[in-house]
Amino acid sequence: MELQDGEAKAVQAVAETAGKAIEASQDMGKFINRIFGGLIENSVGLLADKLQYYRAEKLIALHEKTKKKLQDQGITSTHPVLPKIGIPLIEQATIEDNDELHSLWANMLANAMNPAHAGTIKRCYISILSDMEPLDVLILDKLIKEYAAIQDNKKEAALFDRKKLSQVLSVSLEQCEISLRNLMRLGCLKPGVIHNTNISVGGHSPSTYKDTELVGITALGLEFYKAVS
Repeated sequence: MELQDGEAKAVQAVAETAGKAIEASQDMGKFINRIFGGLIENSVGLLADKLQYYRAEKLIALHEKTKKKLQDQGITSTHPVLPKIGIPLIEQATIEDNDELHSLWANMLANAMNPAHAGTIKRCYISILSDMEPLDVLILDKLIKEYAAIQDNKKEAALFDRKKLSQVLSVSLEQCEISLRNLMRLGCLKPGVIHNTNISVGGHSPSTYKDTELVGITALGLEFYKAVS
């Protein structure tokens, strides 16, 4: 597929800034066009005017990681990503300096391009991931894997202990609490509540609010995790 002059020049400028060859810039143009299809014109130019030197290498790395993710899934035919998803996703991915978090952006982009992905990539997932730290990712991954191992009839009431989590991950209680509060703020976790079914007050069982001492996983947390996996 031939690039228009404006697109070729824009991509070439980004690649040359990063010290890449023209071949790399042409490949990048095809990558951008593959993401958006025909949904926006001059898509490369639209992105290029926002890309600076330090972002160009991240864009190339995003390309490689996304391509590998799709190849590993056996996906050869992709569908276009809506600009309201694709543009902010790429903007955030190209300023991410943590490689683990950068890989999650690539996973999200690959899932957005994958017609067979079992889920919907929502705009809120972009803001969630952009506000996450590496420890947040580690904790969410740990909790969801434990959640998956719980019997289905016990999942709804499943709560996870902050103290045990800090010990397993070898992080301080303070670091663990900060991360748990951020994951709560982002809607991925919820504070734990224990209901005493042995006592009834006014027809209701009294409950104890556990804040971050015990936490549960939300539906949003589960779907977000699926989007970046």
